[in-house]
Amino acid sequence: MANSKISALPSATTPLAGTEVLPVVQGGITEQVSVANLTAGRDVSASGLFVDANSATAAVRITQLGAGNALLVEDSASTDSTPFVITADGRIVSGATSLYPAPINTSFTDKLQLNGATTYDSSADFISWATGTDTGTSLNLARSDSGTIGTHTVVGSADIFGNVRFFGSDGTNFIEGAKISAGADGTPGTNDMPGRLVFSTTADGASTVTERMRIASDGLVTLASTSGLSIGRTTVTSPATTDGNVFSGTYTPTLFNTTNIAASTASILQYSRVGNYVQIAGRVTIDPTAVGAVVLGMSIPVASALTSVTQAGGTFSGVTTEVGYITADATNDRLTFNYTATSITNNTFYFTAGYQVL
Repeated sequence: MANSKISALPSATTPLAGTEVLPVVQGGITEQVSVANLTAGRDVSASGLFVDANSATAAVRITQLGAGNALLVEDSASTDSTPFVITADGRIVSGATSLYPAPINTSFTDKLQLNGATTYDSSADFISWATGTDTGTSLNLARSDSGTIGTHTVVGSADIFGNVRFFGSDGTNFIEGAKISAGADGTPGTNDMPGRLVFSTTADGASTVTERMRIASDGLVTLASTSGLSIGRTTVTSPATTDGNVFSGTYTPTLFNTTNIAASTASILQYSRVGNYVQIAGRVTIDPTAVGAVVLGMSIPVASALTSVTQAGGTFSGVTTEVGYITADATNDRLTFNYTATSITNNTFYFTAGYQVL
């Protein structure tokens, strides 16, 4: 313990029975302060224990040759049922006197375990106070395919880097309910590590996870064959820009009686958007004023700056033999219904149409 200082020791000058007394040199003065091989505790709670070291070796070294813990830190409740513990083999436990079996496999023993019996009592916070755009905290899961700590061997083309796993108790055991897995997605090379993310959940009635979604190294998102995509907003009268580029809904359009129309009505229409394409389907009723060309305008659910009649298209047919086609109205940024009325009878048409979002 060269260049070391131990302060706030007990006032008693006579070592306890079984104590091996070692000389510690501080400022040229030799002090007898070692507490090795104690069979009874020494209370330093009044002012604490302070170790001030300036050495290339460890400031404090604890060697546990028996079966007990190497370090036990209690609060004011002694004996404390939720202490901080470092076990004899170097594992860290907080909130319990010993490690509990790992949820994933009872034969595993974790290096770090946090236990708590109240809300968020076993949570961990990682907080960064640094300035800059890329200075946030990180949870780093890394893997080398070497069997020796501190050495590097390239991972395989499908090796797992790490997992984040979620468990719930079934009353007897912890059962896995979900998992996020990261791994190699191709053959790695020097400064080349293609990766993927796999999201898995456990089905009702099952006890093991099944892959549901995968993000590949090329950015392609794939849903499992038994999975699907559900859109939460089912009724949309004014679509929000924050809905993104994949969503669906319903809307009631505004109609414009452009040519040869006495009246028109529309039901609530269905639509869906995928990327920059919108599909619409529904029913519209048109009452022509005379036989001949009929033109009806219809508003669209997602705004688009249309510039050509070819940027929208569709067809419609009536309960009679009358049919028509749908194009883009580039002047008014809406749809145009076109057909030739063979009578002035009010007719109901069913249609499908699609247009580009520009």
